[in-house]
Amino acid sequence: MIYKQLLIVFCLLGTAMTAQASAGGEPCLRQFAVGLANYAPVAYREDGALKGVAHDITRELARRSGCVFSETEYPRPAAVSKMRDGKLDLFLLSGSVLEFGDVGGFVPMYETERSLTVLASANGKHSSIQDVLDDKNIKFGIMIGSRTSLTAEEYKKLIDENRTVGAPGPDELFRMLKSGRIQAIMFTSGTTKHYLRKYNLERLTRRFPDQKIQATVGYIYSKRRMSEKDRDLVAKTMQSIKDDGTLTKILTSYNNPEDMQLRLK
Repeated sequence: MIYKQLLIVFCLLGTAMTAQASAGGEPCLRQFAVGLANYAPVAYREDGALKGVAHDITRELARRSGCVFSETEYPRPAAVSKMRDGKLDLFLLSGSVLEFGDVGGFVPMYETERSLTVLASANGKHSSIQDVLDDKNIKFGIMIGSRTSLTAEEYKKLIDENRTVGAPGPDELFRMLKSGRIQAIMFTSGTTKHYLRKYNLERLTRRFPDQKIQATVGYIYSKRRMSEKDRDLVAKTMQSIKDDGTLTKILTSYNNPEDMQLRLK
């Protein structure tokens, strides 16, 4: 009986050590501090439990690499500050590096459909995304420290024309849209549909899915904290998550596949 119990213990220890082994066969002693963008469906709380696309990806990184990935949800401005202070290794998910500046590097993971949402009361006779972008009476909501799915050219145009209002995340942006403080938001289609439903905005807005330009989404790594070995480990593990279909499964479990028009990078 004692022999069987000891055998079970040794088997469990062996399994744990195998799970903790990195691709090189050595146990991973690295602990990564990971920031998760704190909005649904990226990272959110449900009955106290952490859920979301970024959380599931982070769990998969930990499972496959054997490393420890400690997660904390942050609004983007706080994540920028943490990475600048050298307290954050990774930030998931992001559409651009922008405010992370020279302290962060951007690694694309996938492309997805973006769409422009406009208040019906402000839309007038506009029939295209370009019409709305050219209307100087329409203000756009953007996430602080991000272009929020706008191209660099579109973002510059709106900034130059003083037509942007910043907010920490999409929750605040779509509330501002409902109140009329802003009249338009450019965001990924999956997230847009989530917040249109959440704030009962579907009948109050018009949505323009973009048939030409997709939004690129990925993760940001700290140039200060992440060594070349660290970056390579995360990149290779992330690639394996994409290659076997796990990333697609995670993304489509939180979003309607038809809303995403998903293309892995």
